[in-house]
Amino acid sequence: MTREDRGATDPDTREGSAMDVLTETDLELVDAVQINPRASWAAIGSALGLSPVTAARHWKSLTASGAAWACATMGSDWARGAFVELACPHGGTDEIVRLLCEVPEVLTVGRTTGDFDLYVISVSPTVQALRTFLFETIAKLDVRRVRSHVYSQIFGGPAWRLRVLNRTTAARVREESPRQLPHTAVDPQDRLLFLALGADARRPYPELAEELGSTPQAVRRRMDRMRRRDQIAFRADMARPLAGFPLAALLWLKVPDADVESVGRDLGRWAEVRFCAPVVSAANLVLIVNLRSPEHLDSFVGKLFSTHGGVEIADRRLVLHLEKVHGHLLDSEGRSRRVVPVDPWAGQAEGPDGPGPARPDSALTRLGVLTPDLAPVPDPAASRRGAVSRCVPQRSPDDGSFTGAPDRVSFLHLGWSSPYRREHRFMSRTRLGRVRSPWAAGGASHRRTDTPTDQRGTERSRVPISKKDRTTAISKSIETGKRHPLHYIDSRRYVQHNVNLGDGLGPLLRFFDELPEGSSKVNPIRAFEDGDISFAHIEYHLHGYGHVAGFEIHRWEDDRIVEHWDNLEPVPEGAGSGGRTVFDGPTEPTDLHKTASNKQLAERFVREVLVTRTVEALPEFLAGGEFAQHSHRWGDGIEELERLLATNDGEDATAHHTLHRVLGEGDFVLTMSEGTVGGVHSALFDLFRLSEDKVVEHWEVVEPIPPRDQWQNDNGKF
Repeated sequence: MTREDRGATDPDTREGSAMDVLTETDLELVDAVQINPRASWAAIGSALGLSPVTAARHWKSLTASGAAWACATMGSDWARGAFVELACPHGGTDEIVRLLCEVPEVLTVGRTTGDFDLYVISVSPTVQALRTFLFETIAKLDVRRVRSHVYSQIFGGPAWRLRVLNRTTAARVREESPRQLPHTAVDPQDRLLFLALGADARRPYPELAEELGSTPQAVRRRMDRMRRRDQIAFRADMARPLAGFPLAALLWLKVPDADVESVGRDLGRWAEVRFCAPVVSAANLVLIVNLRSPEHLDSFVGKLFSTHGGVEIADRRLVLHLEKVHGHLLDSEGRSRRVVPVDPWAGQAEGPDGPGPARPDSALTRLGVLTPDLAPVPDPAASRRGAVSRCVPQRSPDDGSFTGAPDRVSFLHLGWSSPYRREHRFMSRTRLGRVRSPWAAGGASHRRTDTPTDQRGTERSRVPISKKDRTTAISKSIETGKRHPLHYIDSRRYVQHNVNLGDGLGPLLRFFDELPEGSSKVNPIRAFEDGDISFAHIEYHLHGYGHVAGFEIHRWEDDRIVEHWDNLEPVPEGAGSGGRTVFDGPTEPTDLHKTASNKQLAERFVREVLVTRTVEALPEFLAGGEFAQHSHRWGDGIEELERLLATNDGEDATAHHTLHRVLGEGDFVLTMSEGTVGGVHSALFDLFRLSEDKVVEHWEVVEPIPPRDQWQNDNGKF
């Protein structure tokens, strides 16, 4: 008789409801997923006495309520970074928490008692990433005091589990340890797979393949290689208060140097320990310990001293609340409410396609994180444990400046290169999972292209995804719910010009997450590229906003989006006076060789006709008076345009005052202007199509610009 036959709780009765206490079945299911996060529901159900369908429904109920989740994490050889403590200004802790929770390199943020208000655990797989996090991200925070430590490995952590299943049941779920492969560099496709698994480690192979533009078989092989190379691991976690752990403790231990590893490995196996890492400090081992009550700490300390008599406790503090755990942002009850996928490579130098080969002299290559075909293998002697010296930037109470500047950091030896001390094989073939070095043959650099394999394993060609396609993919993710395209955005440098959104990536992620699943539709109409700018004309059906026309514009640096403009306008019902909609018409650019001249002509048209309202100039720009109009404010032809220019009042009276930007590809040109419509301060984005040196077609999106005191950022509309 199965457990469901004996009357297990129906998860459907709890879906979406508050779960104050987890049932025995819930705890056993979480433990099973912790043992093997990607085990099939058939295997888990068989071990627990549940049908596969019931096991899957229970897990869906747990994840829907935020009570449990599974995610990808770094393999042990990548698990290195910084443990930082922050003392915040009075009343400023919430804002510091908000900022840190949006940083993709930040694993965990917790609120503590004592001299420091917060602790932060970051992942920094390279020295460069560590510098960037400490001397840019942390140093720019408005805090009273900072204390930072470097950790070079983690004991326990991802392997933590509830341990409610007996050994026999656990063995039925546990998979055999795979045969390990030699370590190699992480290529851009590895990174994309890692990020795709960041919010849900149990995503099926077909779904991952669709998102990554590959096949399920290729994704399975890549994931298997990454696991066997210790580049990726999986963990399952839960709302700890629901499991009886409302508190935690932060302990700083002094351990004899010769015993650090043995003590750390032993403590990492203790049931209460969630994080255990050696750090470069006088107190050289840091612990995060789950607690059922404040008194639980006393019993843990007694057990610690009785087991390891030579250990001293240098400092101890209670952790009252976890704000973020491995990318999952938690509510007051410890439930996952949103995910900022952990991106270990966000703070390091990148090539054109992410953390892949960029140039032989890149910082990553020098550190051994990326080893091209002909790069020297790092010296194994330089990869012993002990990573870097202590770096403790302190803010002066007198002038607020930081001490502990970068030039005072002494890198004793590069423990960060330890994953690459093994022999590296030269890579000469281009396959999914193998990257041909652009300088391996003849030294000529070129843009990397991925070559996935089909279901028979045969290589099939694939061109790089263009900037304009990535721009439309970001908009399309509003409909699909996929967050992978958002990783085209450089979260550190992202400048937002939509004045209704806060600056940075966080407000954009919140906007995406607040849209109910399946509530919106997105139809990219046409898309273009102009140098480092990509722009698209999009039709939206947005939940809470209705039918909307929009232009999306992205500026790129180092193949990442660093700046964004948009303009959005509700779409009126029916066609305009010319019988056209605001979207129909040609979509693909032609006459690419005339991009520059068409941009010049469109710029002159806006300045000489729309801004100065010189009606006499119209025949120079329009072909025999022909002008196909898609605006619901204007009609076709030169006469209608003359009427518009002569109108100075009324709700449709349009005036272009300042031309800010001109973008184009082939016969399409987009102009971004500031002016008024019906006397209201507005942004006017006009898309023109040109033919034979004449303006022949026009689309527009007009959006009012709110008063300055209502802006959510300081970047301005243009």
